[in-house]
Amino acid sequence: MSELVELLRVSKGSVSTNTRLLEVLGIVERQCKPGERRDFFSMRSNPYAALVEGQVKRFEAAKAVVTKAKSAVTEGHSRSKLADLERFYTLYQESSSDVLERLKSQASEDGA
Repeated sequence: MSELVELLRVSKGSVSTNTRLLEVLGIVERQCKPGERRDFFSMRSNPYAALVEGQVKRFEAAKAVVTKAKSAVTEGHSRSKLADLERFYTLYQESSSDVLERLKSQASEDGA
């Protein structure tokens, strides 16, 4: 991280925050080296598949919340809007799943 601070000329806090975000998104992974007190990070293999996989999981969770809310709402307009949102999540999830499968397939073909 200290290399990024120097190279990018940004604060340690900014690098730390954004590195954690990249780690949560599955793009980078933290690595420890024996005898070193600091953390090292490297790109994950096939980071884009990990990114899309995380999105698919988040959208699945969001869709579940919307589906539950829709079943509890009886008012027509609100229920219709929740149904629209549920269809959006379904479409996004399906298309993202297709992209994920393509990325995984491409990585397999490339030997990653």
